[in-house]
Amino acid sequence: MHPNAASSPALTLIVDGMRHAALTLAVVAFCLTTRLLNSACGAAPAFETRAIWIDPASFATQEAADRTLARCVRAGFNVLLPNVMINQTTAFHSKYFRGEVLANDHFDPLAYFCTQAHARQMKVEAWCCVYYEGSVAAAPHTLYPQWLVQSMNHRPFSQHFLSPSLPDVNAYLLSVLKETLEYDVDGIHLDYIRYPGTTFDYSPAARAQFAAEEGFDPQDFLDHAERIVPADAEGYPVRVLNPQSHADKPWETTGIERTLDQARVGFAFVSETPEALSKLRVPGLLVASSYYAPPPETVEALQGYVRRGGDLFWTDAPAAGLAASEDLRRLLGVAKAV
Repeated sequence: MHPNAASSPALTLIVDGMRHAALTLAVVAFCLTTRLLNSACGAAPAFETRAIWIDPASFATQEAADRTLARCVRAGFNVLLPNVMINQTTAFHSKYFRGEVLANDHFDPLAYFCTQAHARQMKVEAWCCVYYEGSVAAAPHTLYPQWLVQSMNHRPFSQHFLSPSLPDVNAYLLSVLKETLEYDVDGIHLDYIRYPGTTFDYSPAARAQFAAEEGFDPQDFLDHAERIVPADAEGYPVRVLNPQSHADKPWETTGIERTLDQARVGFAFVSETPEALSKLRVPGLLVASSYYAPPPETVEALQGYVRRGGDLFWTDAPAAGLAASEDLRRLLGVAKAV
């Protein structure tokens, strides 16, 4: 079974999110207050490192870079992280990068930024988005279709991520990243040095590597868990619904999986089709999350699962579905449309 799982109440998810947001706001408020008090009193800044990310447009030209640097000086930053590798472009000279190289003989964004920042006693760390090639909106066509990660649905989604499972990918990225060392940078800031989520990577190469190490195809986590763990070895099978609506937004599945990881209870995934749901064994638990408008045939299959003795745990209430479906309201015990 999948090595991750849990069943935290929906209220816990909401409260944890609110606590995280409140903590973030408190930290920001504290930092801003400290900065303002220090400025008013003429005192030195309270924090040794005062860093900021800088988007590519903010240093793409000499004029833009000068404006950005002036603002950073006024704000008291001493470490600048310009984004030099994102959306199929680099802001430095590269012999190996296969996308657009913005640096040329007339203007080199990273070189100019380093020179001018150092003249103002600020350090520069080159911010590189490593496995993240960019969003589909910013870069509709991937440069490396054979190198992309795949979800268990094997459908494209809104982001292009290269697969860390492929040796050719890592060799290529290292050749590009090494070129930043030819600049007078004070460090390299590696971002997106990961998979896009816990539900990746199901590309053929990644699956083959996994099968060689673990002895089974990870694709069987979806709808065929019995191929991994015999049915009689699971007294209370836990399944996470993997609807088609998550195929374009795999982070929806990643979100609930990350929460379930806390309990270390094995689980697998199940499709939203009536056929797959009808095969769920009971007693057991089905977890649905961020699933807002299930089709009527799925609602009927879920009703059948519950009638047979299955437990259903639904986080993030499907408001649209509840408003449209009396059967769904009855299934979830909602008295009236919301």
